[in-house]
Amino acid sequence: MKIFTAAIFLYFCYACTPQKYVLNLTETIHMPSNTQIKDGYSTVSVIQHKKAVLKKDKFGIGYVTLENAEGSLVKFEYKKQAPQNTADAHYSEIIYIHLAKDFSEFKLHDTTLQQAQILFGRFCYCKGKTGFYKVEQGELSAKMWSKNNLVLVLNFSMKQVPHLISSIQESIDLKYTKNK
Repeated sequence: MKIFTAAIFLYFCYACTPQKYVLNLTETIHMPSNTQIKDGYSTVSVIQHKKAVLKKDKFGIGYVTLENAEGSLVKFEYKKQAPQNTADAHYSEIIYIHLAKDFSEFKLHDTTLQQAQILFGRFCYCKGKTGFYKVEQGELSAKMWSKNNLVLVLNFSMKQVPHLISSIQESIDLKYTKNK
């Protein structure tokens, strides 16, 4: 009877264990973002087998190159709607977040944010206030909720440059197609 009870107990323990999903992309995903900011448009992409690498030019301005890597890269992009017939009114912000190979879930805060290699870019006609920067203050949580759904929440602040984006909340459909 003890063996039977132990077997039943182990069965229920195993059956009640939540299933762990891992990020496994077969193609790049590009879709409208859930995080929309006034006077602009946002998109989110998940790019397989890439990472964003921060480099600096001869003037010390940060720029990014995308390099082959294990894992995937989440790209969030905001473009502000510019007034018509204005040459220098463009404004955009980009955030890159690296997810390791076989990513399933993490919660990062301030000093541990560098595990996700989060980069923030600001692009405008703003002398001395443009380029890419490391995000070092904030909180990031990300989880694979199902085989085809990645949920990501980022709250951050930047001391180096002003920014419009300070919070992102995304539920990314990894089977997204434009024809839906």
